[in-house]
Amino acid sequence: MKVLIVDDEKRAREGVCLLGEWEKLSIDVIYEAENVEQANEIIVKHQPDIILTDMDMPRKSGIDLMKFTQNLPYPNIVIVVSGYDDYKYTRKTIQYGGFDYLMKPLNEDELNEALSNAVLEVKKLKEKQQQSEELVLANSFYDDQCVSNLVIGKPMAIPDSLKSYFNSKDNYRVIMMNFELEYNKNDVENYYLSNFQFKDKVNNLLSNKGAIAFYYTHHSNVMIIFYPDHSFLDKGVNEIYLNLNKFTNKLSLYVSDAGKLSRDLTVLFNQSIIIRNKRNLFLKKPYPIFYMNDICEKNWSIVHSISNLKLFIVSGNLLEVQNELKHLFAQINIEQCFNIEQIDIWEEEIASLFKRYRKSDKEYIVSSLVFLDDSGAFCTDVLFNSLCKELKKLFNNLSNENRKLNISSEIQIVKEYIEENYNKTIKISEIAEHIFISREYLSRQFKKVTNMTVGDYITKVRLNHSKYLLETTELKIADVAYQSGFTDESYFSKIFKKHYGMSPNNFRLRKGKVIK
Repeated sequence: MKVLIVDDEKRAREGVCLLGEWEKLSIDVIYEAENVEQANEIIVKHQPDIILTDMDMPRKSGIDLMKFTQNLPYPNIVIVVSGYDDYKYTRKTIQYGGFDYLMKPLNEDELNEALSNAVLEVKKLKEKQQQSEELVLANSFYDDQCVSNLVIGKPMAIPDSLKSYFNSKDNYRVIMMNFELEYNKNDVENYYLSNFQFKDKVNNLLSNKGAIAFYYTHHSNVMIIFYPDHSFLDKGVNEIYLNLNKFTNKLSLYVSDAGKLSRDLTVLFNQSIIIRNKRNLFLKKPYPIFYMNDICEKNWSIVHSISNLKLFIVSGNLLEVQNELKHLFAQINIEQCFNIEQIDIWEEEIASLFKRYRKSDKEYIVSSLVFLDDSGAFCTDVLFNSLCKELKKLFNNLSNENRKLNISSEIQIVKEYIEENYNKTIKISEIAEHIFISREYLSRQFKKVTNMTVGDYITKVRLNHSKYLLETTELKIADVAYQSGFTDESYFSKIFKKHYGMSPNNFRLRKGKVIK
């Protein structure tokens, strides 16, 4: 339990500290403040349970402090310690909820008796508050359960608090809200309290619009909002999003068309689910608020898009699968139509392919495909790479039973990658990641097939390009080095002379090319 002592005289504060039987009273934290302003800051930050305050202090008095404590959202006790035996002060103490009034100089027994009574009172107040909160939470959770069952078509008795919405002649929209609160879900007590507090914030924002929100108890981090259509405006929903986004890590709203809750509730709710699953990920919107006209229905099946998929899987030709996927993604980018449901379909297709060609009942765990870039925007390149990695994992799982890797094809891909990127910084680890194999495996197999290391091949490609530039352009040697992928002119000249027996400048002179 925590105590705050407020007095402008340091000696008075020290006296209270010396006289109190703190350990016996289970009071383990004591704060001190020399004025009301300082006390208010401590109260807001640390929430002391018991406050002992002087009445007569500069600027603001103990009465001002008591007025402030009356509005606190947690149980607290104020004991006045005053040097004035004044009816005015005792009356104000009672008026503003003071628990006791002690006279200076303090009597040790009187102080500890007052503190003991205050400790008992704080415990009673906290217990009462907890019971009240539990009752409110129970009633709120019951309403959430009723609405959650009603929207999926399960017959339920409608609570009195909700009847006005279901019996209304107005049309309503159902808004599904997906969100993620930032807290530790292992802390069950705070988990439910945080959810309840968040729902309270939502309903405070909705109250002046005639709307109301409930938790969807069949799925975590989802709310259902009933919003009257006659007061529905895009601007109003945008304001709700902006206000709620302060409290959440992620937030999206899926808005159904309008209909009667008594007749169309399940249809409207299912419509919001369709919007969530089929919204077009290519859409660029200022806020993640989606409607029926934001969905796309295009189906991009891997199985049906790659005609020779069975042959590729059996032969282990991942490269051909990747090439086919490039064509598929090119079409996706042209049509600008792709939804989240499609990602679920791909994950199911991959799991099905494993089961089909492994001919085993063993479950295959598909990693969640990544489709957002670092800024949180949908990106087909990110999705392509994620899909290729997952297919690579699938091929590796199948390889032990029915296939060998096509090494020469993979080495050819490595060569093409180097030839396309020679003028950039190239890391062997990045090349390995590009074709979804380990760095060690790539280095070993490349040397085995080409009799060169990957680094030697990169240097060879860069030197060939530098020769071409020296023969066909009037670029300075430093620019030739840079455009060929060398970051240092002196190193370029050294490596060039080592390979061709002459400096880049002499090579150019021999070819009759002189810089003007």
